[in-house]
Amino acid sequence: MRDRPRRTLLSGISASLVGTAAGCLSVLDETDETPSEESDASDDPFADLLAAVPADTADESAALSAVHESRLRDADVQDLVGPYDITHGTGLAELFAGDTGTVSRHVTVMDEGLESPFVTVFETESGDFDPARDIDAALETDLTTREHDTGTDYEFAPLADAGVVAALDGVGIVADSASTVDAAIAARDGDAPAVRDAVPTFDEGLAAFADADIRTVTTDDEWSWTYDALEPEDGEYAILAATVSEPDTLEIHHGLSLVDDSLVTDDLVDRFRAQLRSGGREIVSSDVDGSLLTATVEIDLAAERHESPGRLEAGELDADEQYVEIEVGAGDPTPVDELRLELDGEPYDEAIWADGRDEIEGGDTLLVATEDAEPYLRISLVHEGDRGMPTHTTLHADFEWTVDYDLDARTLSVRYEDEFPLDGDHVILALYDADDAEAIVSEPVRTTRPWTGTDLSTGDGATLEDVAPKTAVYVCWKEPTRSKALASDRIQPIGEATVDYEYETKTATVELAFEDDRTRPAAEYTVLRDGEPAATQWRDEGETVSDGDTLEPASVPVGTTISVVWGANDLPIGSGEADSSVSFDLTVENGTVTLVHDGGRPLPVSGLVAEVHIDDEEIDVPLDERTDGPFASGDTVTLIDELERDDPPLKVRVRRDGEYIDDAYDGEL
Repeated sequence: MRDRPRRTLLSGISASLVGTAAGCLSVLDETDETPSEESDASDDPFADLLAAVPADTADESAALSAVHESRLRDADVQDLVGPYDITHGTGLAELFAGDTGTVSRHVTVMDEGLESPFVTVFETESGDFDPARDIDAALETDLTTREHDTGTDYEFAPLADAGVVAALDGVGIVADSASTVDAAIAARDGDAPAVRDAVPTFDEGLAAFADADIRTVTTDDEWSWTYDALEPEDGEYAILAATVSEPDTLEIHHGLSLVDDSLVTDDLVDRFRAQLRSGGREIVSSDVDGSLLTATVEIDLAAERHESPGRLEAGELDADEQYVEIEVGAGDPTPVDELRLELDGEPYDEAIWADGRDEIEGGDTLLVATEDAEPYLRISLVHEGDRGMPTHTTLHADFEWTVDYDLDARTLSVRYEDEFPLDGDHVILALYDADDAEAIVSEPVRTTRPWTGTDLSTGDGATLEDVAPKTAVYVCWKEPTRSKALASDRIQPIGEATVDYEYETKTATVELAFEDDRTRPAAEYTVLRDGEPAATQWRDEGETVSDGDTLEPASVPVGTTISVVWGANDLPIGSGEADSSVSFDLTVENGTVTLVHDGGRPLPVSGLVAEVHIDDEEIDVPLDERTDGPFASGDTVTLIDELERDDPPLKVRVRRDGEYIDDAYDGEL
């Protein structure tokens, strides 16, 4: 058996090469141009590296990448075509992260099987590969010199994380195991078959775009996922490739080979081309040669490198200012005649927004006349070039409103306090149930347009009748949604309640607090004990309550929840839990379980019991049998001397005279 560790180097490999390419290409028009004819395998510019890829690294689901790193690096197109390399985003790519100029060319073969072999064969720019110097990964051991059965000497070391590395005659090899390196050298020296012998479709796929600087051929099924008319067995291979044809021109190639030309229908060809239409680029060649479909598009690299003006940031909407200023946060100088400013999707007057400029770049300010602006206006700057990217911002407005609620009359008053004139036709009051107001999807329980036909100015207001407490009100612009709110408020219950607890007397003290000197009917307030009305209520002691009034429920055990609700809808205004003000901890060491007093008041040990839970078992340990004095902060008591099981989860519940005090835990129950 071959030694194959887990392929941690390969984590992150893309599952769909065809899908990656589809978003990068487009078809605008076509010419009938046939790709270059296949040449002899020895003419392939990667023939020397391919010869060192052993046959058993590939099967029916394999993928192969041949990448001319230095060409792509010189053209600065790694970001554009990097995803075409099957090592992209994997640990293999990270091996050279410390020095991106190390690798000149590389060939990689792998498949999706986590236990399958993988190999990358590469050459360096210097022609002198030193693993200890040139890769950004720790070696598990020092390099050792080995002699292969073919007579070739090579340097070898296992990587600290996963995989192995070897160096010979200026060529580097990274693989899953020593046996894969051994097979690679045997293939390179002609003593074992190489991958091109095992998978002839790799040769066919590589030859489809023989001069490309990056080529990835996959024999795994990508086609049935992309084309409904195809089954997994209908395809031979898919290829993605790219060529730096000129300093500022990059050609992107895409190919699909089927097992028989009878599968190539007009509908399939149309769908193949449709997969390439999303990028807005012009196709320079496309062809159907028997069962092979190919297409090539060109990218203008100069245009690709150009950063469109973007990162817009809108200023404030101020009635005293003639314009709203829109800051351009980034972008290269771009002619104004290539740009278009839109307000809510409609083109805006260039004479205003460009303010006489011929070009726009990062740091510039665009203008929108205040009379043309409104809250939540969507502002877009569109670059009309082939690779131009639109950018957007929204004009938010921080207007002042006041909301008043008359509890007795159940009326809600909303008043506009700002100076910016608002079209009353677009202002909507939306009322939500307060419990639903923050839900992602919720509908208002009521809406109204009180200012229709008027322009709002400072002091204009409206009053809504029959508004219940526990209501959230939103002042909205054009749509009764929270996302278009100009202001919001909640109708809060009257008063707040606090709960204190005295452990020794088992008494809770509940106190009401009001913001002013008002009094309220006592019947509006109900004290709950674990959700049920308590035996003692304010209504039993008088008709009204005011700020500072208290109530003292008695015989309240530890753990009881005391809460206060207001009104017919039982709106909560405060709560608290009866707490012993004592905490405990557990330690387990060498089979000894110890209870620790972790803070709070001292406890007499008389009547104090530790109830030890070990899985489904329960053991009561009276503390007065283990210690004499009060159990105080920092004190410890041994509960179990020899725990029979290794590291079981533990829970200890401490009670005094049968009443719960607190729990302590060790491990997950």
